[in-house]
Amino acid sequence: LLDKEQTLIRKGFLHIYRNDDKGVTVSRKTRKQCSYCFLFSKHFIIAQRIEKKGEEVYRIQKDAGILPLVKCRIRENSQPTDISDLRFLEFSIECESDNGKQDFLIMALGISEKAQWIADIAQCIENEKQNKILESQCQG
Repeated sequence: LLDKEQTLIRKGFLHIYRNDDKGVTVSRKTRKQCSYCFLFSKHFIIAQRIEKKGEEVYRIQKDAGILPLVKCRIRENSQPTDISDLRFLEFSIECESDNGKQDFLIMALGISEKAQWIADIAQCIENEKQNKILESQCQG
């Protein structure tokens, strides 16, 4: 799935909503559902945690479950939404892909958890961008 040079930085539950031209996509199912997220040094992975016969299994979201951090941007203060009155727990990730821009509204489970996720994601994005610059300088 991922190259073995990556390091797991953080994992945990986050509420994730897809932001598109029509606004934030929320259904009855997604309103109550938390995604299990993995932050690796090069990728942010969105999955669903499922228990099968007493074992935990993770199913990666089909169309946008693996976000390459080198193509991502994080925004701490996201646009106001109608999802909840808990705007202080929200942030967003925007990712450029071959299919265009993907935008995700993310809600942490607490204020300190939000700060930790933002700091870790921002650091990984910065590291990836610095590595890309260094690689291009070494090749050129």
